Amino acid sequence: MNILVFVKQIPEISKIQFDPATNRIKRDQVPLIINPFDKRAVEEGIRLKEKHGGHVTVVTMGPPSATEVLNSSLRIGADRAILISDPVFAGADTLVTAKVLSAVVRKLKPEIVLLGKYSLDGETSQVPPEVAVMAGYLFKTSVSKIEFVDDRAANVEQELETGFATYRMEIPFLVSVSEKINRARFIKPDIPDMSSQIERWSAQDTGSNVKGSDSPTVVESTERIESFRQVKMLS
Repeated sequence: MNILVFVKQIPEISKIQFDPATNRIKRDQVPLIINPFDKRAVEEGIRLKEKHGGHVTVVTMGPPSATEVLNSSLRIGADRAILISDPVFAGADTLVTAKVLSAVVRKLKPEIVLLGKYSLDGETSQVPPEVAVMAGYLFKTSVSKIEFVDDRAANVEQELETGFATYRMEIPFLVSVSEKINRARFIKPDIPDMSSQIERWSAQDTGSNVKGSDSPTVVESTERIESFRQVKMLS
């Protein structure tokens, strides 16, 4: 079973700052972490491999420094890691990102594609369904359980506002996972650094022909929402 997992390295949310000149997140000197939902997607891919056999490839699209999410994925059991990094992708919105990732899907031809249901630094939930449609894959979002019934189909439990629904999906398919799907394992301290195994792909390697400047959406303004608590003593 060929499993592909897309992950994103994001700033630690509690320490995010915005650049008022560009209306973008200041990523310099902000601690970076793997998007929590993507971490569960990696875990689910590894669990499926352990149960049914196969191969797990983890891919991220980002700056050259976005390697730790891939290193940590290799250290917990992923078999292959690819960093897609190219200056032409700077400023890519969800549509351009999805076009690049769908090109990767078409190139690698996985049976299963896993992503987190959204990234905490954007919260759009747009990339998973966009990738699925562009790549021609069946898809479900906010999935909380994947159970294979045979080597060609799985029962997939989707989390809804009103409860849960179960669907039978035949491979190939794509799902975005919710926080309920599993609890991600910790990296064992005796597992060595594996960053030397990370492959680096350019725009040409992906087979896509889009640029960040092709993005049709632009962030025009941002504002910081201040929260506070007020305590009243009742006698």
